Amino acid sequence: MPFLRTTLLFTAIFLFSLGKPVAGQSKTDSLIAVLKTQKEDTNAVKTIHRICVAYVEENNPEGSLAYAKTGIAMAERLKLGKPKINQYYHAGKACIILSRYDDAFNYLDYAIKHGKEYKKLYPQCLSAMGTVFIKQGNYPKAMDYLLESLKIKEEMTF
Repeated sequence: MPFLRTTLLFTAIFLFSLGKPVAGQSKTDSLIAVLKTQKEDTNAVKTIHRICVAYVEENNPEGSLAYAKTGIAMAERLKLGKPKINQYYHAGKACIILSRYDDAFNYLDYAIKHGKEYKKLYPQCLSAMGTVFIKQGNYPKAMDYLLESLKIKEEMTF
């Protein structure tokens, strides 16, 4: 009896540690299904944001980039400020993962230039831009962006 209980316990732990449902849809599939039922509004842009994050978590930066581009276009049509900057940030992050540093720079540069008013998102954009410069070997420029990001984050906590 103790052997069976131990075996069941380890099996349950293993199945839960997989990160995905054993049976059923992935997180992105579920979110895409939800998106298909939504009208084009702020909630749809938020769902696209969640899809971008889920794709990165599932190691699919191409999918994240594709949906970030969709989110950018939708946020522009709806004239949404922060959600649009958020999508530019996600596109930049996906490009970093894909080693497309020039594209990442362009997305993040837009987010930085137009996103200063968004207190939590702005330092994330700066930090991501610092990562772009690290990947390109421009360490002094990377340090500038990372220190500026750190300074803003420190000011937010006090």
